[in-house]
Amino acid sequence: MGDGGSVSDPWNFAQNKKTLLGKILCIDVNTMPSGNTTAGWVNYAIPKDNPVSTDPSFAP
Repeated sequence: MGDGGSVSDPWNFAQNKKTLLGKILCIDVNTMPSGNTTAGWVNYAIPKDNPVSTDPSFAP
């Protein structure tokens, strides 16, 4: 995903944990999520080896 700005990310979105701008989204489209989901119809899962999936500071 782009950082939403001009060259060199002048607003440091890539370093800001609270925005999706400037990030690489890691999803597994071959695995259906298990258990309760709040997103409704979901055809993907977040991989278990995603290093930030359990870090609450990365939550939106």
